[in-house]
Amino acid sequence: MNEVIVLKNESDKEKLKKYLLECLFDLKTGDNYTYKLGDVVITIYKSGKVLFQGKSSYKWYVEVKNLLEYSEAITENDLDPLIKTVFPRIGSDESGKGDFFGPLVTVAFLIENDKQVIELEKIGVRDSKKVSDNRIKIISQQIQEIGNFDKILITPIKYNELYDKIKNLNSLLAWSHSKAIENIVKSNEVKMIVIDKFAGMDFISNFVLKKSSNNKAELVLIQNAEREIAVAAASILARSFYLQWLELFQNKLGIELPKGANENVINTALKIAELKGLDFLKEISKMHFSTYNTIKTKLKNL
Repeated sequence: MNEVIVLKNESDKEKLKKYLLECLFDLKTGDNYTYKLGDVVITIYKSGKVLFQGKSSYKWYVEVKNLLEYSEAITENDLDPLIKTVFPRIGSDESGKGDFFGPLVTVAFLIENDKQVIELEKIGVRDSKKVSDNRIKIISQQIQEIGNFDKILITPIKYNELYDKIKNLNSLLAWSHSKAIENIVKSNEVKMIVIDKFAGMDFISNFVLKKSSNNKAELVLIQNAEREIAVAAASILARSFYLQWLELFQNKLGIELPKGANENVINTALKIAELKGLDFLKEISKMHFSTYNTIKTKLKNL
Protein backbone atom coordinates (compact mmCIF):
# COMPACT_ATOMS: atom_id res chain seq x y z
CA MET A 1 0.00 0.00 0.00
CA ASN A 2 1.39 3.43 -0.93
CA GLU A 3 0.64 6.45 1.24
CA VAL A 4 0.36 10.04 0.08
CA ILE A 5 0.72 13.39 1.80
CA VAL A 6 0.07 16.72 0.10
CA LEU A 7 2.37 19.47 1.38
CA LYS A 8 0.61 22.68 2.31
CA ASN A 9 3.42 25.11 1.43
CA GLU A 10 7.09 25.50 0.42
CA SER A 11 8.17 25.84 4.04
CA ASP A 12 6.87 22.34 4.80
CA LYS A 13 8.65 21.01 1.70
CA GLU A 14 12.00 22.43 2.83
CA LYS A 15 11.43 21.15 6.37
CA LEU A 16 10.77 17.64 5.05
CA LYS A 17 13.78 17.63 2.72
CA LYS A 18 16.07 18.63 5.59
CA TYR A 19 14.55 16.01 7.91
CA LEU A 20 15.01 13.15 5.44
CA LEU A 21 18.70 14.01 4.97
CA GLU A 22 19.14 14.12 8.74
CA CYS A 23 17.62 10.61 8.86
CA LEU A 24 20.36 9.46 6.42
CA PHE A 25 18.15 9.00 3.37
CA ASP A 26 20.09 8.96 0.08
CA LEU A 27 18.94 11.74 -2.25
CA LYS A 28 18.54 11.41 -6.01
CA THR A 29 17.75 14.72 -7.68
CA GLY A 30 15.98 15.24 -10.98
CA ASP A 31 12.63 16.70 -11.89
CA ASN A 32 11.52 15.50 -8.44
CA TYR A 33 13.30 14.71 -5.15
CA THR A 34 13.63 10.97 -4.46
CA TYR A 35 14.91 9.78 -1.08
CA LYS A 36 15.86 6.14 -0.40
CA LEU A 37 16.66 4.35 2.85
CA GLY A 38 16.62 0.54 2.88
CA ASP A 39 13.40 -0.61 1.21
CA VAL A 40 11.71 2.78 1.65
CA VAL A 41 11.44 5.31 -1.19
CA ILE A 42 9.96 8.76 -0.54
CA THR A 43 9.36 10.99 -3.56
CA ILE A 44 8.59 14.70 -3.26
CA TYR A 45 6.97 15.98 -6.46
CA LYS A 46 6.91 19.55 -7.73
CA SER A 47 3.13 19.57 -7.28
CA GLY A 48 3.58 19.12 -3.52
CA LYS A 49 2.55 15.49 -3.44
CA VAL A 50 4.73 13.18 -1.33
CA LEU A 51 4.60 9.46 -2.19
CA PHE A 52 5.77 6.81 0.32
CA GLN A 53 6.70 3.38 -1.12
CA GLY A 54 8.15 0.18 0.31
CA LYS A 55 7.38 -2.38 3.01
CA SER A 56 8.33 -0.03 5.86
CA SER A 57 6.88 3.10 4.26
CA TYR A 58 3.90 3.44 6.63
CA LYS A 59 6.21 4.08 9.59
CA TRP A 60 7.78 7.01 7.74
CA TYR A 61 4.39 8.24 6.56
CA VAL A 62 3.34 8.55 10.21
CA GLU A 63 6.69 10.14 11.17
CA VAL A 64 6.37 12.79 8.47
CA LYS A 65 2.75 13.56 9.35
CA ASN A 66 3.83 14.10 12.96
CA LEU A 67 6.82 16.20 11.90
CA LEU A 68 4.63 18.50 9.81
CA GLU A 69 1.76 18.39 12.31
CA TYR A 70 -0.68 17.10 9.70
CA SER A 71 -3.25 15.54 11.98
CA GLU A 72 -5.89 14.77 9.34
CA ALA A 73 -5.49 12.18 6.62
CA ILE A 74 -4.94 13.60 3.15
CA THR A 75 -7.74 12.77 0.72
CA GLU A 76 -7.68 12.69 -3.07
CA ASN A 77 -9.69 15.92 -3.11
CA ASP A 78 -6.62 17.69 -1.74
CA LEU A 79 -4.85 16.93 -5.02
CA ASP A 80 -7.42 18.77 -7.15
CA PRO A 81 -6.11 22.34 -6.68
CA LEU A 82 -2.53 21.13 -7.17
CA ILE A 83 -3.32 19.31 -10.42
CA LYS A 84 -4.88 22.48 -11.85
CA THR A 85 -1.57 24.36 -11.52
CA VAL A 86 0.52 21.86 -13.50
CA PHE A 87 1.15 22.39 -17.24
CA PRO A 88 1.49 20.62 -19.59
CA ARG A 89 -0.60 17.72 -18.31
CA ILE A 90 -2.44 14.81 -19.90
CA GLY A 91 -5.85 13.50 -18.92
CA SER A 92 -6.76 10.02 -20.16
CA ASP A 93 -10.10 8.21 -20.12
CA GLU A 94 -11.97 5.41 -21.89
CA SER A 95 -15.45 4.61 -23.18
CA GLY A 96 -17.19 1.35 -24.01
CA LYS A 97 -15.79 -0.62 -21.09
CA GLY A 98 -19.23 -1.42 -19.70
CA ASP A 99 -21.04 -1.71 -23.05
CA PHE A 100 -21.64 -5.14 -24.61
CA PHE A 101 -21.89 -3.68 -28.11
CA GLY A 102 -19.14 -1.61 -29.66
CA PRO A 103 -15.41 -0.96 -29.25
CA LEU A 104 -13.22 0.09 -26.34
CA VAL A 105 -12.01 3.64 -27.01
CA THR A 106 -9.28 5.36 -25.02
CA VAL A 107 -8.32 9.01 -25.47
CA ALA A 108 -5.42 10.97 -23.97
CA PHE A 109 -5.88 14.76 -24.06
CA LEU A 110 -3.11 17.34 -23.58
CA ILE A 111 -3.65 20.65 -21.79
CA GLU A 112 -0.74 23.06 -22.14
CA ASN A 113 -1.98 26.29 -20.56
CA ASP A 114 -4.73 28.15 -18.71
CA LYS A 115 -6.18 29.51 -21.96
CA GLN A 116 -7.19 26.00 -23.01
CA VAL A 117 -8.77 25.38 -19.60
CA ILE A 118 -10.91 28.52 -19.98
CA GLU A 119 -11.97 27.50 -23.50
CA LEU A 120 -12.94 24.00 -22.33
CA GLU A 121 -14.92 25.42 -19.41
CA LYS A 122 -16.72 27.84 -21.77
CA ILE A 123 -18.09 25.04 -23.93
CA GLY A 124 -19.24 23.08 -20.86
CA VAL A 125 -16.68 20.29 -20.67
CA ARG A 126 -17.39 17.88 -17.82
CA ASP A 127 -17.66 14.12 -17.24
CA SER A 128 -19.21 12.53 -20.36
CA LYS A 129 -21.61 10.51 -18.18
CA LYS A 130 -23.26 13.83 -17.26
CA VAL A 131 -23.60 14.98 -20.88
CA SER A 132 -26.24 13.80 -23.37
CA ASP A 133 -25.16 11.92 -26.50
CA ASN A 134 -26.35 14.76 -28.74
CA ARG A 135 -24.40 17.33 -26.75
CA ILE A 136 -21.30 15.11 -26.79
CA LYS A 137 -21.31 15.12 -30.61
CA ILE A 138 -21.29 18.94 -30.65
CA ILE A 139 -18.76 19.47 -27.84
CA SER A 140 -16.34 16.84 -29.17
CA GLN A 141 -15.79 18.80 -32.38
CA GLN A 142 -14.94 21.92 -30.36
CA ILE A 143 -12.60 20.01 -28.04
CA GLN A 144 -10.63 18.69 -31.00
CA GLU A 145 -9.96 22.29 -32.08
CA ILE A 146 -8.75 23.31 -28.60
CA GLY A 147 -6.08 20.74 -27.79
CA ASN A 148 -3.89 17.89 -28.96
CA PHE A 149 -5.15 14.35 -28.32
CA ASP A 150 -4.59 10.74 -29.28
CA LYS A 151 -7.19 8.00 -29.77
CA ILE A 152 -6.88 4.23 -29.40
CA LEU A 153 -9.97 2.46 -30.76
CA ILE A 154 -10.03 -1.31 -30.22
CA THR A 155 -12.74 -2.84 -32.41
CA PRO A 156 -14.76 -5.74 -30.98
CA ILE A 157 -12.89 -8.24 -33.20
CA LYS A 158 -9.50 -7.00 -31.92
CA TYR A 159 -10.82 -6.60 -28.36
CA ASN A 160 -11.96 -10.24 -28.25
CA GLU A 161 -8.64 -11.39 -29.68
CA LEU A 162 -6.65 -9.41 -27.08
CA TYR A 163 -8.90 -10.44 -24.20
CA ASP A 164 -8.47 -14.12 -25.12
CA LYS A 165 -4.71 -13.65 -24.73
CA ILE A 166 -4.63 -11.33 -21.70
CA LYS A 167 -7.71 -12.54 -19.78
CA ASN A 168 -7.65 -9.33 -17.74
CA LEU A 169 -9.61 -6.14 -18.48
CA ASN A 170 -7.34 -3.94 -16.32
CA SER A 171 -4.30 -5.08 -18.33
CA LEU A 172 -6.11 -4.21 -21.54
CA LEU A 173 -7.08 -0.81 -20.13
CA ALA A 174 -3.51 -0.14 -18.97
CA TRP A 175 -2.19 -0.98 -22.44
CA SER A 176 -4.68 1.30 -24.20
CA HIS A 177 -4.06 4.22 -21.83
CA SER A 178 -0.28 3.87 -22.07
CA LYS A 179 -0.39 3.69 -25.87
CA ALA A 180 -2.50 6.87 -26.19
CA ILE A 181 -0.25 8.67 -23.66
CA GLU A 182 2.91 7.46 -25.40
CA ASN A 183 1.71 8.87 -28.71
CA ILE A 184 1.42 12.33 -27.15
CA VAL A 185 4.62 12.39 -25.08
CA LYS A 186 6.69 11.39 -28.12
CA SER A 187 6.50 14.99 -29.31
CA ASN A 188 5.45 16.91 -26.17
CA GLU A 189 7.03 17.66 -22.81
CA VAL A 190 4.56 16.47 -20.15
CA LYS A 191 4.78 17.11 -16.41
CA MET A 192 1.72 15.20 -15.20
CA ILE A 193 -0.56 12.38 -16.33
CA VAL A 194 -4.00 12.03 -14.70
CA ILE A 195 -5.99 8.79 -14.99
CA ASP A 196 -8.96 7.31 -13.18
CA LYS A 197 -7.94 4.76 -10.55
CA PHE A 198 -9.18 1.54 -12.20
CA ALA A 199 -6.54 -0.84 -10.81
CA GLY A 200 -3.65 -1.09 -8.31
CA MET A 201 -1.42 1.98 -8.23
CA ASP A 202 1.85 0.03 -8.57
CA PHE A 203 0.64 -1.97 -11.57
CA ILE A 204 -0.69 1.03 -13.50
CA SER A 205 2.24 3.29 -12.54
CA ASN A 206 4.82 0.82 -13.83
CA PHE A 207 2.88 -0.08 -16.97
CA VAL A 208 1.92 3.42 -18.09
CA LEU A 209 5.19 5.17 -17.31
CA LYS A 210 7.38 2.45 -18.83
CA LYS A 211 5.29 2.22 -21.98
CA SER A 212 4.92 5.98 -22.32
CA SER A 213 8.72 6.43 -22.26
CA ASN A 214 8.22 9.51 -20.12
CA ASN A 215 9.48 8.70 -16.63
CA LYS A 216 9.77 12.42 -15.82
CA ALA A 217 6.01 12.85 -15.73
CA GLU A 218 4.18 12.48 -12.45
CA LEU A 219 1.39 9.93 -12.69
CA VAL A 220 -1.70 10.75 -10.63
CA LEU A 221 -4.42 8.12 -10.22
CA ILE A 222 -7.61 9.33 -8.55
CA GLN A 223 -11.14 8.03 -8.30
CA ASN A 224 -13.73 9.97 -10.33
CA ALA A 225 -10.87 11.54 -12.28
CA GLU A 226 -13.36 13.06 -14.74
CA ARG A 227 -13.68 16.01 -12.35
CA GLU A 228 -10.25 17.07 -13.71
CA ILE A 229 -10.89 18.99 -16.93
CA ALA A 230 -8.20 17.24 -19.02
CA VAL A 231 -9.75 13.87 -18.12
CA ALA A 232 -13.25 15.24 -18.75
CA ALA A 233 -12.19 16.35 -22.24
CA ALA A 234 -10.71 12.91 -22.90
CA SER A 235 -13.90 11.31 -21.56
CA ILE A 236 -16.11 13.26 -23.98
CA LEU A 237 -13.87 12.53 -26.98
CA ALA A 238 -13.73 8.82 -26.13
CA ARG A 239 -17.51 8.66 -25.84
CA SER A 240 -17.93 10.57 -29.09
CA PHE A 241 -15.71 8.13 -31.02
CA TYR A 242 -17.54 5.22 -29.40
CA LEU A 243 -20.91 6.64 -30.49
CA GLN A 244 -19.64 7.22 -34.04
CA TRP A 245 -18.63 3.56 -34.33
CA LEU A 246 -21.98 2.44 -32.92
CA GLU A 247 -23.94 4.60 -35.38
CA LEU A 248 -21.91 3.29 -38.32
CA PHE A 249 -22.79 -0.33 -37.50
CA GLN A 250 -26.38 0.51 -36.66
CA ASN A 251 -26.75 1.94 -40.17
CA LYS A 252 -25.15 -1.17 -41.71
CA LEU A 253 -27.41 -3.53 -39.76
CA GLY A 254 -30.55 -1.43 -39.80
CA ILE A 255 -30.89 -2.25 -36.09
CA GLU A 256 -30.29 0.08 -33.13
CA LEU A 257 -27.48 -1.15 -30.88
CA PRO A 258 -28.35 -0.19 -27.29
CA LYS A 259 -25.66 0.79 -24.81
CA GLY A 260 -24.88 -1.04 -21.56
CA ALA A 261 -25.47 -4.74 -20.85
CA ASN A 262 -29.13 -4.91 -19.86
CA GLU A 263 -32.22 -6.87 -20.95
CA ASN A 264 -32.70 -4.61 -23.97
CA VAL A 265 -29.15 -5.43 -25.08
CA ILE A 266 -29.81 -9.18 -24.70
CA ASN A 267 -33.02 -8.99 -26.76
CA THR A 268 -31.25 -7.02 -29.51
CA ALA A 269 -28.32 -9.46 -29.56
CA LEU A 270 -30.78 -12.39 -29.84
CA LYS A 271 -32.44 -10.72 -32.81
CA ILE A 272 -29.07 -10.16 -34.54
CA ALA A 273 -27.91 -13.73 -33.79
CA GLU A 274 -31.10 -15.13 -35.33
CA LEU A 275 -30.57 -13.01 -38.47
CA LYS A 276 -26.79 -13.23 -38.86
CA GLY A 277 -25.75 -16.20 -36.73
CA LEU A 278 -24.13 -16.30 -33.28
CA ASP A 279 -20.59 -15.92 -34.66
CA PHE A 280 -21.48 -12.51 -36.10
CA LEU A 281 -21.70 -11.12 -32.55
CA LYS A 282 -17.88 -11.37 -32.37
CA GLU A 283 -17.75 -8.49 -34.86
CA ILE A 284 -19.90 -6.11 -32.82
CA SER A 285 -19.70 -7.15 -29.14
CA LYS A 286 -17.39 -8.09 -26.24
CA MET A 287 -17.52 -11.87 -25.84
CA HIS A 288 -16.26 -12.14 -22.25
CA PHE A 289 -19.38 -10.39 -20.91
CA SER A 290 -21.78 -12.73 -19.09
CA THR A 291 -24.35 -11.26 -21.49
CA TYR A 292 -22.91 -13.47 -24.25
CA ASN A 293 -23.45 -16.68 -22.24
CA THR A 294 -27.01 -15.59 -21.50
CA ILE A 295 -27.62 -15.13 -25.24
CA LYS A 296 -26.15 -18.57 -26.08
CA THR A 297 -28.36 -20.22 -23.47
CA LYS A 298 -31.48 -18.45 -24.72
CA LEU A 299 -30.74 -19.40 -28.33
CA LYS A 300 -30.50 -23.07 -27.36
CA ASN A 301 -33.90 -22.87 -25.69
CA LEU A 302 -35.65 -21.31 -28.67
